[in-house]
Amino acid sequence: MSVFQSPRDLNQYTKTNPVSSVMIGVVSFVYVLQLVFGVVNIDLTRLGAINFVLIFEFNEWYRIVTAIFLHGNLLHYLFNTFFGLYIIGAALERLIGSKNYAITLIVAGLGSSLIVFFWDYISYFVLNDQTAIFRFTIGASGAIFGAMGYLFYLTLVKPEMFAFQDISSIRGLIFINVIFSFFGNISTSGHFGGLAMGILVGVILTKVSPYKGKKKGFEDPYNRYAQEDWNFEDLDDIFVIDDDDDDDDRRVW
Repeated sequence: MSVFQSPRDLNQYTKTNPVSSVMIGVVSFVYVLQLVFGVVNIDLTRLGAINFVLIFEFNEWYRIVTAIFLHGNLLHYLFNTFFGLYIIGAALERLIGSKNYAITLIVAGLGSSLIVFFWDYISYFVLNDQTAIFRFTIGASGAIFGAMGYLFYLTLVKPEMFAFQDISSIRGLIFINVIFSFFGNISTSGHFGGLAMGILVGVILTKVSPYKGKKKGFEDPYNRYAQEDWNFEDLDDIFVIDDDDDDDDRRVW
């Protein structure tokens, strides 16, 4: 079973991925507010985006948090919510549990925001990059790259948790996203910072991983038969054989 295979039923998805569901809900709510307030010329993006001058000179440290939930346009929002949180993030949540996944998002999200702040600070004062004072950084990409970093680390130290094609997909996905981080209006420091934070959290939390010795491939934690070690004698609990009918030997589930 692929780690990226999500429950199709919405109720089941929210049960198996509560943190991802909440995060998607909050990001979606904030994006709707951006659209609504944008109509009356209130730019929530600039009110909550990371800008090292506003943070350093005016102590607006709340931007380290608020920037995570803001998005620049519909494509940015859809990519981070559907692809990033709904698929990538949810896969990691099912693998490591909601608590550890929440820790990963918090550390990677805040960590990448701080790295963006310090990189812009260094760019201006050390590298003499005058454009740094005009940069406004937003988006949940740092937290999502953190999830990818954790997944990457697991493919290295716990490959038995994945099917072979999943390992190739995760590593290829990270490679492609790293390449795209150098093009367009993208925060390279935010992406790389989130990736590094995710790997770091993986190093810390995987020490107590319960998956040592498991069979290769992802096992659905909500399928009780996938979790049990049973032999052919247990088939009596699953199959019912009708011995009274000689003409019908079908097995009924």
